[in-house]
Amino acid sequence: MLGLLRRFFADPAHQALAWAALGIAGIALAAAGLWLYQTGDNSGQAIRAQAVTPTPTVSVTATAPAATNTSAGVSPSPGATPSPSPSPSATPTTRAESRHESSGADAEPTPTPTPVPPTPAPTEPPVIAGGPYCDTTSAGSPATVIRIAGNFTVGGAAGPEGKTVTLLFDGVAGPSGATVTGGYGITYSIGSSSCANRPGASISLAYEGRVYPTGAAVPNGNSGALQLAPLTVD
Repeated sequence: MLGLLRRFFADPAHQALAWAALGIAGIALAAAGLWLYQTGDNSGQAIRAQAVTPTPTVSVTATAPAATNTSAGVSPSPGATPSPSPSPSATPTTRAESRHESSGADAEPTPTPTPVPPTPAPTEPPVIAGGPYCDTTSAGSPATVIRIAGNFTVGGAAGPEGKTVTLLFDGVAGPSGATVTGGYGITYSIGSSSCANRPGASISLAYEGRVYPTGAAVPNGNSGALQLAPLTVD
């Protein structure tokens, strides 16, 4: 035997051929062993499966369907205690009940409060500085009567006659007068501190919807005084 091996490995060419033959033989033996292993394992499993067939059982609830073991071809009976089996046991869920609860079908609707409009705050009447215009011409005292007059021009020329000019005391309307050609003149009263025409109130003239300041003010009881204030309309 040793002599045969020496002849096979006598030179490099025989050595290469011998090693190749040994490799092929080893691969063939390994393939044969693997085939025998798989064939023997499958036949053993088939014999064991025929000898003992486990009956898997699955417990179910009233809200979940009973699970079916399709791999073993056996339907478990309801109410049985599950035993270990090759196939996983089914776990009943309550997903349908959760959807029913989340849908809010049985929940009572929450009433929507009716918006209440805000109560408007009371609006105070506009405050008139010094109160309304007070007519004191009936008092009979010359100290309570003042006259204001001046030139009346429109666009640099003498203004027309018969136009209405109104006195304003701190913006409050007082007496009015008609213009003459190129001028105007209005008599007004001096009122108390509660009147718009009180001493110190500023005087302006209203003509055809526009207001023209005069720079004059109500004096403090100058009897029969005359105030000069021109009315110039552009």
